[in-house]
Amino acid sequence: SFAQWLAWLGWSADAWRSMTATHADGFAEAYANFVCNTPPYSAANGAADFWLVTRTDRPAWLTVADALTTNSFPVRAGTGRIRLRAAYGGPVSLTLDPHPGTLAQTPGATNGLWLCEMRVEPFGSNTVVFSDGVTPPAVPGDPDSVNGLLLSAPQPGTTVHSLASPPPTVTFQPLRMTDGGAVLGNGGWYCLCASEPSCTWPNYAMIGCDPVSMAMNSVDGGTPILSKADARDIYAERYPCIQCTVTQTVANATYPFIYGKVIFSFRQCEAIGGVRGAEQVPPLHEPGYSDQSLCRAIGCVCDDGPRWVVGFDHWLVNTRNLNHPTESPESDKYINHCLGVVWSVESLNLVDLCESCGLDLSSLAVWDVNGVRQTLSTLDLGAEPPDLEPTVYRIKMLQASNPSIVWDQFILMVNNRTTKTEYDNWVTRWSAASNQVWLAELPVAYNNTFGTTTNWLGFVNTQAHPEPNGNSVFWETREEPGKFFHHTSKWEMRSVRTAGKHGHQACYSISGVIVTTGVGAGTADFGHWTNFYRGGHSHVEYDVEPFVRALQLDGNPCKRISLKHLDHAIIYQGVNSDKYLDCRPTDPNNNGFLSPGQPQP
Repeated sequence: SFAQWLAWLGWSADAWRSMTATHADGFAEAYANFVCNTPPYSAANGAADFWLVTRTDRPAWLTVADALTTNSFPVRAGTGRIRLRAAYGGPVSLTLDPHPGTLAQTPGATNGLWLCEMRVEPFGSNTVVFSDGVTPPAVPGDPDSVNGLLLSAPQPGTTVHSLASPPPTVTFQPLRMTDGGAVLGNGGWYCLCASEPSCTWPNYAMIGCDPVSMAMNSVDGGTPILSKADARDIYAERYPCIQCTVTQTVANATYPFIYGKVIFSFRQCEAIGGVRGAEQVPPLHEPGYSDQSLCRAIGCVCDDGPRWVVGFDHWLVNTRNLNHPTESPESDKYINHCLGVVWSVESLNLVDLCESCGLDLSSLAVWDVNGVRQTLSTLDLGAEPPDLEPTVYRIKMLQASNPSIVWDQFILMVNNRTTKTEYDNWVTRWSAASNQVWLAELPVAYNNTFGTTTNWLGFVNTQAHPEPNGNSVFWETREEPGKFFHHTSKWEMRSVRTAGKHGHQACYSISGVIVTTGVGAGTADFGHWTNFYRGGHSHVEYDVEPFVRALQLDGNPCKRISLKHLDHAIIYQGVNSDKYLDCRPTDPNNNGFLSPGQPQP
């Protein structure tokens, strides 16, 4: 009875009404706290949503068990619909029990019959529910991905059950059918030429399409996913362009890929010989010479005469090794090289930075600096810029016969002579063992920002602080780091100020996992960030400015616009930033990292 339920739970009637009410998003309130505060459920990553429709003549205890965890909570009598979320990676079981425990343990309880129906239904238009061996129903629209709920057995068909019999259960396997699409070619492209024998072209055999699906589409393994003639039409419509990328929808009845998109790229034949620019031969953009110019398409059989690829020498300029999704200006995303130099009264001859393959670039190339066409290949570096305010040049090598074609480009950072002197002296000072003793004061960082507690009902609560019991003793509250300073890290935690007025910083990915290497990692701080108003060594002078100098000397077009923000994303981690990380380590005591809930050693 309802009174027996309240006695078993230890709830009041008001608590029952509150915890079994439907959340605004369709979740039961007793379940919403878990879903909304526990990764990966909170972001719906790696999980599928669905409806559970119930009809019972009495309250019941719902248990949801998936690949990651098990949750239980009560549902009201009558007809209802509850939104649930299950993790991919393993079977999911849903059990509806009218009487947890045994009848003998509950005063006044007797055996008998009870009315219960339950069924799983799709949550959204991109979700399908189907049984093993059955072709899934068509999905309306053109979604990027499809969630499939593959039932392991038919859903309970019996309406009336005995209280003494096992409770009704639904078991299914959640499947992510796609995650946006399968890319063919491993980053390469296919050739549009009409050569004989013909070049490789994407077909149904490449995506592992099964005979049933191919029969549904009236194709076989050798059938092109997109005909080469149609691809040529697409290319002509987009002219002028170098490369086209298309997305084709395909169906496949083999689990778990029942529906998806195939993405691939194509170009005109590149076996043309002659002189080209490194910018035109991705992905490496590498200058060089070949006595035979192959097309370089996937499976292409075309070839032509010798080819020279000219561009900036990778031994003399730095090649980008970092990318940021919000890098701006947008045009900088396509600049693959950078270089940091120290100002000099001498002009810089841009040809000296190039690999010309023995050709005379003075007749083949012209130069563009910050949007201005140059009459010579020599660049006057202008007046010496201030420390930490380098002069930024964006330099393009253009094809002289057709200056709209960019052969190669790079970013040149011209630094004040003091910048290098200051930084070299800083590295010498802080790499000395005698100047690393202070690191022993710093607390050990946590390998994840998420700590957990379990309430009296057994529900797991996730909180954004990993210290024992969620207390902030050695570490401050988690927040977002300054823009671009820690590359793509999503979170940071800073330690409280030590006795010596030092600090430690830990950075984390969007999923809360600590970043331990590279410029995205957090580092030790000789000056705690609060010293500017509490007294002590300046965090800006001892930690921030040396890091900015390291970036600029490596050729990054970065300037500090505040204590926390850079004006540009970091595009290259080089020898100077590596030296900084050696002096300001992520793991200052070589103690490793703590798990959430562990106390400091």
